[in-house]
Amino acid sequence: MHVSRTKASDLSKKIPLQTATVTVYTRHSPNCSKKKDPTWKRCKCRKYLYIYEAGKDRRVSAKTHSWEEAEALAKIELAKRDPIRMRLEEFAAAEAAKEAEEVARQARRTTTADALAEWRSRKGPTSSSTSSTQHSPWVMKPVRNA
Repeated sequence: MHVSRTKASDLSKKIPLQTATVTVYTRHSPNCSKKKDPTWKRCKCRKYLYIYEAGKDRRVSAKTHSWEEAEALAKIELAKRDPIRMRLEEFAAAEAAKEAEEVARQARRTTTADALAEWRSRKGPTSSSTSSTQHSPWVMKPVRNA
């Protein structure tokens, strides 16, 4: 495996650094005693995610009433936006594509005759009464067209 050395300034050009935050907050029901505090964790009101990325914000339902489950979902959402993880996935996809191309190239090199010879060598001698060169007499008769 070849490891290339690059300057730190080159890395910042290749990996776009963006601010991404995912925060859990509560949307309280009208009759909740803590409806003025969106960071209150212990009530059973709906939990939402506030997602800020690339200068835009949006709010997404966490589809839970549990603060802990919403925080776990927030960690997953934040991990999806990790630039290093994204870059590693790109490298893994490129390696998988190279391996698939090598397999395809090897498959194109193998001819049908080579594959048949390999199959016969793996199969070994058979105890069949007929071999590939001996056929019953009715097989050898020509077919007449009526």
